[in-house]
Amino acid sequence: MTKKRTKKTRQARHNSRIILQKKIVLCVFLCTLVIILGYIILLSNVLEPKINQLTASYISFNNRNSTDMLRINNLEKMSNKKGNSILNNNTISFEILSDKKNSYEIVLFPLNNIIEEKYIYYSLTIDNKTIIKTLDQSKEKEIGERIIYQGTNKRNKKAILRMWVSEDCKQKIKDISFEIKVK
Repeated sequence: MTKKRTKKTRQARHNSRIILQKKIVLCVFLCTLVIILGYIILLSNVLEPKINQLTASYISFNNRNSTDMLRINNLEKMSNKKGNSILNNNTISFEILSDKKNSYEIVLFPLNNIIEEKYIYYSLTIDNKTIIKTLDQSKEKEIGERIIYQGTNKRNKKAILRMWVSEDCKQKIKDISFEIKVK
């Protein structure tokens, strides 16, 4: 009788090992399958949308601001010394081109601003002359629009605009953005 019990317990252990091995093999197979499919999807363009080339050739887009739209995004708090230096990442360089004597103005439009204008500084360099002011010191054209420079252009000029938020500002800053236009 003890031999029958030991045979049954050995048989039960053997069966449980076989079941465990089958489960392990199945798990390894499924994990491998998932990894291989993920790899194939990442390397191929299976999930990319297909464009009907015939239809797409008749679609055109027109952005009326595309020629004169410049943006400065995500202003940061910093000292005036750092804000007016090359260490400031919120810098835009652009050229003002003209064939004859024309008057122009550089205008700032707030896109996303919750900070008082007395804390927002800008530095504008044109013809090796630098102007450093806060936004509230510049002339307001319309509600929210600020004229930061007015001049006449007899020849092509290069301009560099840097913007930052004063360290004195106690508010939390997030996503402060401005659009710059030369009119």
